[in-house]
Amino acid sequence: MLLTRPPSGLSLRHSCQGVSMVLSRSLGSCVLVVVAASLSFVSAGVGGGSSPDGDVAAQFWNQDHGSGAADGFVDVAPVLSMPEEVWRTDIGEILSGPVVWGGDVFCAVAKGRQANLVRVDAETGKVIGKTTLGKVDDPRIAVWQGIVAVCTADYVRTYKVKGRTLRKDDTIKLQTQGPVCIAGRSLFVADLGSRLHVIDLRDGKDTGTIGRCEGRPAVTPTLAAIFEIDKRSGYGGEFLSFRTLRRSSEDQRYKIEQHKWGGLVRRTRRGSEDEAIAVLFLEDSRGAGFYVRPRQPLEAAFSDKKLPGAVFTPYSNNKLSPILVGPIAWEDGLIGFNSDGDLMGQDKKGVFRTVVDADKRPKGMRVGPLTRARNVAYAGNMAVHLETDRVLWCAADLDTEGPLIPLADARILYVSNEGELVCAGSSSANLAAAGTTTIAFGAVPAPSDGDGLVLADGTFRRGPARARIGGGAIFERAGEDPEEFERDEVSLVIREGEVELVGEEFPVFEAFRRSLLAEEASFLEDCFTEYYNAHLGDECRRILGEYQRLGLPMERHGELLKKLAGRSENTASNRGKKLAKVRRIEDEGRARIASLYHGAAAWCVERNLRGAATLLEDALAVFDPDAELDFERIATWMPDAFPFRNAPDAGKLWLRWAHEILPAGAHFVPRDDESIAEGWAQEAGKETLALRTRNLLFLSRSTDPEVVGLCLRSGEGAVRMLGTLFPESEAFKAPMEVRLHPDHESFLAELKAAGAGQLEWAAGYFNPAAKASTFYLPDDKDRGDALQDLRSTLDHELTHQFLAERAVFRSSGASRSGVWAVEGIARFFEEQAVELGRADRSLDDETVPSIDASSQLLEADKLIPLERLLLMNKRAFSKLGDVEIARFSLRYTLQTRVYTERSVFYDESGALVFFLLQRAGRQVRQGMLDYLKAVYSGEWDSKSWELLGFDSIDTLEEAFHAFLQEAGG
Repeated sequence: MLLTRPPSGLSLRHSCQGVSMVLSRSLGSCVLVVVAASLSFVSAGVGGGSSPDGDVAAQFWNQDHGSGAADGFVDVAPVLSMPEEVWRTDIGEILSGPVVWGGDVFCAVAKGRQANLVRVDAETGKVIGKTTLGKVDDPRIAVWQGIVAVCTADYVRTYKVKGRTLRKDDTIKLQTQGPVCIAGRSLFVADLGSRLHVIDLRDGKDTGTIGRCEGRPAVTPTLAAIFEIDKRSGYGGEFLSFRTLRRSSEDQRYKIEQHKWGGLVRRTRRGSEDEAIAVLFLEDSRGAGFYVRPRQPLEAAFSDKKLPGAVFTPYSNNKLSPILVGPIAWEDGLIGFNSDGDLMGQDKKGVFRTVVDADKRPKGMRVGPLTRARNVAYAGNMAVHLETDRVLWCAADLDTEGPLIPLADARILYVSNEGELVCAGSSSANLAAAGTTTIAFGAVPAPSDGDGLVLADGTFRRGPARARIGGGAIFERAGEDPEEFERDEVSLVIREGEVELVGEEFPVFEAFRRSLLAEEASFLEDCFTEYYNAHLGDECRRILGEYQRLGLPMERHGELLKKLAGRSENTASNRGKKLAKVRRIEDEGRARIASLYHGAAAWCVERNLRGAATLLEDALAVFDPDAELDFERIATWMPDAFPFRNAPDAGKLWLRWAHEILPAGAHFVPRDDESIAEGWAQEAGKETLALRTRNLLFLSRSTDPEVVGLCLRSGEGAVRMLGTLFPESEAFKAPMEVRLHPDHESFLAELKAAGAGQLEWAAGYFNPAAKASTFYLPDDKDRGDALQDLRSTLDHELTHQFLAERAVFRSSGASRSGVWAVEGIARFFEEQAVELGRADRSLDDETVPSIDASSQLLEADKLIPLERLLLMNKRAFSKLGDVEIARFSLRYTLQTRVYTERSVFYDESGALVFFLLQRAGRQVRQGMLDYLKAVYSGEWDSKSWELLGFDSIDTLEEAFHAFLQEAGG
């Protein structure tokens, strides 16, 4: 089973009767996507942060606090599971923070009374180069494109990486202090008089100063911002003023703009002279920035009309911001520790909140500087998934108090307490979970290349193929053993030029895409070689940025990037002619790639695979964002049942819908189809979209393709996963009906009509009588949160629906008892299925909230006695109390939860199901499945607990509590 584009999800807790109420988030996706990957020091993927050099620079921790923006961010795959040591190197006393570029780590290291600049291979930890710095005081280093800048109390010196050597280049006599910032070819550093100097690294020249500077500047791809102390008369105190430097599009230098002032802001109090002020400035498009002073609160604010939306906020909650230690940027705010060790968050409006109280931190967590790899923050000695607040791991024995630097995909770097340089990380499975892919290099066959099979995982097996009676297929290649596949494993059979679609269209698109990605990789490397030979380094870096953006082979990417280290730039008079010549070669190559996409789409159209053709045109726009798509042509590929065929922009709408629904194998159902001939889909005056997947009949009164697509992908993936856990009856494989309301009001109206009672708090409902699950999209919260809430509710309610309609033991006469098992199995699947997005997880994660909470409830003596839980029926459940009985922070999720007797029931039931299925042995696991069968078939009685395989309820309770104690550490 493979579905792509799996949205991240939420876990939830809910009441009985199949009604869901979202309370908390959890991590990952119910869809397991398996890919191959290997360590790379430049990685594909989406992340935040900004960089003057685009995606290439964003891949490296090339200066203090990560990048020019000082946001603590590196765009590499995070370490998702407990890190293991990869290498440890004692290179001597480290005098500067390590910086990274292109697979190399650079440090200033003491050697007697002098110092060395040391270069370490990031993959092996071996020293591969060093040079003498001499006697230096306070060395600070930064690196850009193979140029290492060393700033000391006496000079600024650059070194160029040449092969395995570090060659001294330019020296500028300048007494410097404070943090350094590097952005493109510009190095920013303050002298002893706090005047900020801008050094051109390529020319080795000091291009000028910018008055009195407070700390390091903040740098975005287009401008730099600095702060100065200002004592203008009439203001009655010291102020900070803001000045900008614009980056030239011609030579990529930051030009000093004298007298270019932003708003003036009052400093509420003065710090000591030696306290540097670090500046954190998010991307221009984000419209948010922060100025941070280590060991002091945020104290500056301004609003500049020349930078729309840029707001620096000194006050929040009517108080100074408490963030003092190691802040990072996330979305439109900051995250960091205060002086008491509380983990705090602050948004762009200045409002701050406590994420984790110091006395409620996960066990073993230490305070320390924060860093970020995509959507995961490293805080002290733990990793936190920022979208869900899940603690991914907490390494109590990690021997460092410094930052955990994102080094490469699934790798971190730190300086140990003993002064050693250490690399740690997780397995290759971690890379797969993080979405890191490896694309084959060279020619990859496409479905248009001849006979063969397109498998459901999107691979193409070329060679003669024949169908077998029963709908399966055998794939044969001369001279090799034949491969045999079940029908569900095959998407398309190609025989003698004729095609037979036996599965879904999306894998056909994926098969073509794999082949085209290989072509793109070869094309971009050819472009790199041409620009490299012409000594056009900036163009090489542009090509590598595109290479990374497309997710092409990262190992090769790193090799090419290393070739640029120390490479001279063409400054000759014929540079323009050489550039024009290579650009023509590049344009011809792009036209060739576009023709391959168009040809693949045409092949699909000729064989009535119009959905795959549409996605190929969409993928062309990813390869070339400037490509002009022919929407009139695309409109001719719309399916007959597409409900927006007559819209003025029908082609563009179909492209958007195809992008959302085809990964789930979905198609639109005609209005006159007998499957929707009556009932909810045909209510008068209600426009309803109808779509089918392999397992779902999805009826939606929302016409938002993003919402519909998320429901289809998540719901179809959940049902397929459930089918691997529970045997299905062929007699009950009718599609499961799912209904999506456009708003809460209409959702409640259906619940009321179904006799579900007053359920204003409900987010979803499975109605056994109607054989349908019903949901709505909340409109009173952030859209991202609303979509995740909806997805989580789907997972949970579809578990109820699947067991009631699809399982071999299903029955309309289900017992009103065994409530703990009904709700516990849904809680188990909901938590564990979404956890498949994490590394090395297979429905076997002990850190999920239900187990985490139950272990703490046991310590507080707040669990429901097991005899009462096992014998509880629905009537007894409805009488559970809703008064607070406990409040505590979870160990593995950054949340504080309030518990009532009712909420204890849900978590305890989920934890008990996990224990019986995953920790009590094979015999007990089968007993749990037999117990579920008894509940759903109406055969449950007060002795059914004996099916679980324990001598007594007391014995079961003792074993369950022992498991919780161990899980709670």
